[in-house]
Amino acid sequence: MGGAGTGKSTALKRIAYTLCDQILSEEKPLIIPVLLRAVDIAERDIGLIDFCSEATQHVLSSKTTCFSAEDLENGNVLVLVDALDEVANQNDSRKVLNAIENFIQDYPNCRIILTSRDYTYLTELQELSKYETYRLTTIDLSQAKKMVQKLIKGKALPEEGVQEIVRRLQDVHGIDITPLLVTVFVATSDYTRKDIPANITELFKKYTEMMLGRWDMSKGLSQQYQAPLKDFLSKKISISNTYTKDHFDINK
Repeated sequence: MGGAGTGKSTALKRIAYTLCDQILSEEKPLIIPVLLRAVDIAERDIGLIDFCSEATQHVLSSKTTCFSAEDLENGNVLVLVDALDEVANQNDSRKVLNAIENFIQDYPNCRIILTSRDYTYLTELQELSKYETYRLTTIDLSQAKKMVQKLIKGKALPEEGVQEIVRRLQDVHGIDITPLLVTVFVATSDYTRKDIPANITELFKKYTEMMLGRWDMSKGLSQQYQAPLKDFLSKKISISNTYTKDHFDINK
């Protein structure tokens, strides 16, 4: 469990990466990680084992599954299911959880890790009571600083620039410090003091400009002066079938 941007999906990918790395570099027992999305399971009426087979075949670009019946019996398959909260409703959430339950009944030695935001309607599901729960918390400034240093590795940013980003992170009000926030902050700062967002409103504004101006990335984020025009055009196109020109307010 964890809030938006706390690193749930990244944690699953990190687990998968670490397992694969250990198998290749050390004498470790074979554990095959399989990454799935809960919303995909909810959309189709096939067993979880079929999803696992399809996922590994896709990665290998092969019709051969990378695990055997013996692997399943010995518990050598770890299924990582991401984002139960993205499933549309409780019935579909139960469908996902029932698919997992059926898999565990067939292969009791295998393990499942499931991620979700901490929504009340999900935590009230009886099917989740069997799970041992771990919560990803927000990070502190020392952890944020380590993230900033990793994200700017190889960039020409002096130590005072790192300190400035961390200071601005500390000054942001109304939102917890999460790995996603730190990543967006660094990505939109353009590594200069003048361009570091001063508050949460400016942060989201710059992030929107970056997304709208993505096709002009070669110019540098600080030169995305066309973003407001693109924002205007996007809004204009999206409402053109509903509103007339007289109803459109460019200031909004």
